[in-house]
Amino acid sequence: MTQGLITDKLADELREYLAFRHFFIHSYGFMLDEEHLKRLTDKVFDVWGAFSSRINEVLKEYKS
Repeated sequence: MTQGLITDKLADELREYLAFRHFFIHSYGFMLDEEHLKRLTDKVFDVWGAFSSRINEVLKEYKS
C-alpha cells in the first residue's frame, strides 16, 4: 500500500507554488520577483506531470 499521496520531494515542489499563491494574493503585483516567477513557470508542467502521475499511481494501488 502507498506511504502517502505525494512524495516529500513533490510536496516541497508544490509548497513553492502555494507560497507564491499566498504572496500573490496578499501583496501587490509590483512586488513580484520576476526571476522567481520565471523559475516557477519554467517547471510548472513538470511538477503538474509528477503530481498527476502520482495520483494515478495511488488510484491504481487502491483499485488493486
